[in-house]
Amino acid sequence: MDNKEKVFLKECYICETNKYDALNDKVWGHLKVSKQVELNYCEKKDKDKVFILAKITGVKEPKTIGALSKEDSESLIKYVEKGWGNIIFEAVISKADIDADENKRFCVAIFVLPASPTKKKK
Repeated sequence: MDNKEKVFLKECYICETNKYDALNDKVWGHLKVSKQVELNYCEKKDKDKVFILAKITGVKEPKTIGALSKEDSESLIKYVEKGWGNIIFEAVISKADIDADENKRFCVAIFVLPASPTKKKK
């Protein structure tokens, strides 16, 4: 395998979409399969969960569209809370279904990104 390829880590449901901005009129139309989203940590909301943010054209701040379950967050949270979430992981919407249950409307596929080349010390 080429060292520059991203590696699939896991696919997770985005939960609690009704509690956040996923169903907002300005946001919903932008949440399509293959849309890149961000992994975020917010101790004020819930210190045990990774939150999913989406950048929306015409909206200044990324919008929180939901959260990963505690179980899915467990393996990612130590990286995300330290600010590494969007440096070592890439997350994209892999499923979008308005008719599905609140906790099964969206899935996110999470990939591990290749390491950045580092300069060798002399």
